[in-house]
Amino acid sequence: MKKHLYVFSIVVLATMLSAIGFDGRVNAVRPEQSAAQSRTVFTFEEDFETGSNNWTHIDGTLPSAMWHVHYVPYSSPANFIWWMGDELLGGYPDHHYLFLDSEEIAVPTDGHLTFDLKYATEEPGTNPSAPEYNGWDGGNVRISTDGGTSWQVISGSPAYDSSSLYSFGGEFGEGPNVPGWAGSSNGWVTADFDLSAYAGQDVRIRFAFASDPETSTSSNASWIGMAIDNITLGDFSNTGEDTGFTPGTMLPTAGDFWALSQPAGGAASPSYAFTCQQDDGTYPQGAYDILESRPYPVQQFGFYGGRLTADFKIKGSFIDEPGTYWIWQVKAAVDDIWRNVSNPTNSNTGQNLVFGSPLPDEWISVSQLYPGITGRIDNLNGDTVTFRIIFVSSGQTQPQGAGIMIDDFTLCMERFTGPPPTALSATTLANGYVSVAWHTTDPSRVTQFNVFHGTTVNGPWELLDTVQDSFYMHINPLEDQLNYYTVTTLFSDDDESDFAPAIGTFVPQQGALQLYRDDGSAEEQFSAAPLNILAVKLISPEPLAVNYIGVYIDTLRSGPLVAQLWDDDGANGRPGTPLLATPLSVMASDLALGWNFFPLQSGSTSANVEGAFYVGIQETADASGLGIDTSTSGFSYQFQGESWLPITQGSLMLRAVVSPATTTSNATASLPEARTWNSPNPFAPGQNSRAVATTIRFSIPGAEEATVKIFNLRGQALASRKVRLYNDAGSMSWDGHDTTGKPVATGVYFYTITSGKMTVSHKMMVIK
Repeated sequence: MKKHLYVFSIVVLATMLSAIGFDGRVNAVRPEQSAAQSRTVFTFEEDFETGSNNWTHIDGTLPSAMWHVHYVPYSSPANFIWWMGDELLGGYPDHHYLFLDSEEIAVPTDGHLTFDLKYATEEPGTNPSAPEYNGWDGGNVRISTDGGTSWQVISGSPAYDSSSLYSFGGEFGEGPNVPGWAGSSNGWVTADFDLSAYAGQDVRIRFAFASDPETSTSSNASWIGMAIDNITLGDFSNTGEDTGFTPGTMLPTAGDFWALSQPAGGAASPSYAFTCQQDDGTYPQGAYDILESRPYPVQQFGFYGGRLTADFKIKGSFIDEPGTYWIWQVKAAVDDIWRNVSNPTNSNTGQNLVFGSPLPDEWISVSQLYPGITGRIDNLNGDTVTFRIIFVSSGQTQPQGAGIMIDDFTLCMERFTGPPPTALSATTLANGYVSVAWHTTDPSRVTQFNVFHGTTVNGPWELLDTVQDSFYMHINPLEDQLNYYTVTTLFSDDDESDFAPAIGTFVPQQGALQLYRDDGSAEEQFSAAPLNILAVKLISPEPLAVNYIGVYIDTLRSGPLVAQLWDDDGANGRPGTPLLATPLSVMASDLALGWNFFPLQSGSTSANVEGAFYVGIQETADASGLGIDTSTSGFSYQFQGESWLPITQGSLMLRAVVSPATTTSNATASLPEARTWNSPNPFAPGQNSRAVATTIRFSIPGAEEATVKIFNLRGQALASRKVRLYNDAGSMSWDGHDTTGKPVATGVYFYTITSGKMTVSHKMMVIK
């Protein structure tokens, strides 16, 4: 596909850019920009403050290809032919006009020019913005009767494929209606031109070939251009000998004007930039100046893909006219093919864009200046890429303007990562350890996990360990404060996911306990109307001092949090006498998503508890929503109007951190072996080198019998057993199998021990 080389309105431009297969000249606007989030792997940056950094520049008007005798081993019809191609390229470059002129030949009566012909170029086509042309690159035959002063195109067999080639007419100023061969001859054919009209005259024959600014052999290796052989006319004959012909070019050499300099008005950062200017500050006439970057090695995207983006800053000015523009191209080392950055896949339906005026007089990035030009070259990941910027100016008009200047080139690679772990949980165990567990959504590609610890929900994060299983035991967390955890996934392609949403758990000081009814994971959010009260019933088997109130915030809002403790001396054992003389009040700005633990100081906001009591909050206007654990229920209540009603959806995530209460004689009551614990924790059923079962021990004062139930995190009962207590204590062993005898999977489980109205619960970890 080809280029549109005329200025048009932004409305038309937007329409054309959306059309399939349109190539066009793009004019500048300043659209809004946005960028997706991803993990940046590397960024190459060139500000040219320390030099050119191996960027090079050449005069592109020096022809890299000329008509010459070319040796073709084992070819037919001959081993030596005349060819206009570049030997290194294997075909023809952009923006070339090459000719092969014969010596003077006498045309006999009924004279015919015959030769063998082979051609392969870009297929002819049209562009709505230049309807006078119906072809792009191609060649033709011309004749001169005045010794080469003037030339006329002549026609013969095979017929020309295009009646109006843009390369001759638009690129090199010969105007419309210059015909030529374009597309493919499908191998060698015999050409025949009847020159009987020139009988008795001495003539010169010219074989001419021209290409436009874009889409040449670098786009398709099969496009070799044009070749001829076995040329005969009258007594003249040439079978590939380097005699009788003179090659030439219509390309005027303009010079190389790219230079690293300190431009007037300053560079983008801040002193040096590449400029394409003459000494008087204007751009050169008839230029085709090429600025080429150094090669940049690019890593390969991972399994989930990525984004490879190039950009640079530009400013300048030049006349807005056909034949004056700039081009941005890229090539990969794997195929060494130059392609437009606007069409990095080199698609036949892509947009090979050249860029016209106006340019801004202030530095601006290309991605901001031109709509739809993102600089994305994702398909070239895993290769070594080189860029070039070409400035082309018309040879017809005296230059007016500063040309173009570039600075601050960047090449940035971002890799899209796989999903982070999900369902992250952190649980403080009775021994003061923290059990961290999670799930993964793509286990087939996971190799390991990085586990991080911090003291706030947003880090900073310290790497604790790299593990293979979906759990981690933190044996030395920070006491008497919240400990936060997050995890990343390490994938088989050496990629790493983003952080999982952090989760926190409070770790009491040594000798303290947490009392709670939830499993630590919030499945839903729970809110009530203002002035309603939400409360959870907890059990303190001995006199204990409440040190902290824990609240799990699922949804942050602007209202304050007001917390209270109550005795269970209300009607039917519901909340009755407030235990805090002054409720605990926390401003919304001091709340965070997840667990929040607030200290109760001595005085009006402190309390000792024994037996059943309640911890709860009073709903205020626009109060934050609580988390609710739907895997357990039966101990959460809501006060509406004049009565307490049970909450059946689950257990409100409200907790109390307690320690031994101080008596009036300053003696310290030891914590009973109440609640429960299990050992070992974690344990590995079925592993000979590890404990194959865990023993659940518990103490319930005054109880003779208790029911032990084991649940998974979804609340499904896996085992249930009644146990007799002796001297208020009991125990049972669990081997990690459910009631059907099936072994359970690695993960977190919890158990409850119920006797009468008293229930205690605890978590444990199974590993394999």
